[in-house]
Amino acid sequence: MDDLERFWWNILSEDSALIKEAWSTLTAEERDAVTAHLRSMQADPDRHPDQRRAARAALSTPSLSPSRKAGGMQGGVLLASGSPRRRELIALLGLPFDLTSTHVDETPHPGEDPASMVTRLSREKALFARATQIAPSPTRFASGVYEDARTTQLSSYPTILLTADTTVSLDGEILGKPADAAAARSMLARLRGRSHQVFTAVTLIDTATGQEVTDLGVTDVPMRDYSDAEMEAYIATGDPFDKAGSYAIQHDGFNPVTRLRGCYANVVGLPLCHITRSLRALGVEPPVDVPTACQAHLNYECPVFAAILKRETP
Repeated sequence: MDDLERFWWNILSEDSALIKEAWSTLTAEERDAVTAHLRSMQADPDRHPDQRRAARAALSTPSLSPSRKAGGMQGGVLLASGSPRRRELIALLGLPFDLTSTHVDETPHPGEDPASMVTRLSREKALFARATQIAPSPTRFASGVYEDARTTQLSSYPTILLTADTTVSLDGEILGKPADAAAARSMLARLRGRSHQVFTAVTLIDTATGQEVTDLGVTDVPMRDYSDAEMEAYIATGDPFDKAGSYAIQHDGFNPVTRLRGCYANVVGLPLCHITRSLRALGVEPPVDVPTACQAHLNYECPVFAAILKRETP
């Protein structure tokens, strides 16, 4: 049994001494990948409770627990989003995090283009969350760094507030979330066999200093020529109804996208490399190799991460 396999067996034992001993045998690259995966396990509501508990126990082991000063920052990240897909991805940053939600009117303004709309909405969500001092969810994430967030105010809780907004655009037209099966059918039929764009804007606010960064990810998405029967079966699952453009790129049963050559995480709704460079603009360095963790989680070899990270935020 190799060291990495032994570590995972010890994780299931929930024995902190065994976990620490096995952890010491791993390489730095293995530790980064393991930590990101444990965070994803703990935050995933579809995981078996035993797996989530074991991940939480491992992350609470002193040698694995993130410092409250990880990357030079005090506190953690508060993601203001109700999306379970974003909840999975935020864990891959390797930073302490918690979740809350915001409620803003997402109706496009007259004549508003997709990039302007998502940029505006991500900022409005962030400003609303900060102004109303939204307290985090009582559910604990990322190793139980915060024992009970129910009475914690945003100003004294995390350092970074993070919001995002995503939309789909076909020939410049914004395609939002479908109101019903007929709308989903119409969108999917229009997207079939064609390329479109997915726009995701992210806004980060350092709640201690007030410094704000907004960044925009754009991905060209080529759709495969799926059949009417495949489309109807997918609509019947109910999956399209809470998604811009009426589809999820990661849906195993439908698999609507083919030959993607851009940022996969942007299409899911949380472009992690854009967030990483925004964090760096705020003086925060994630403690893990984010591109490696993201690609491993999404099972996707990303051809654009280096170029994204090389560019400065707008």
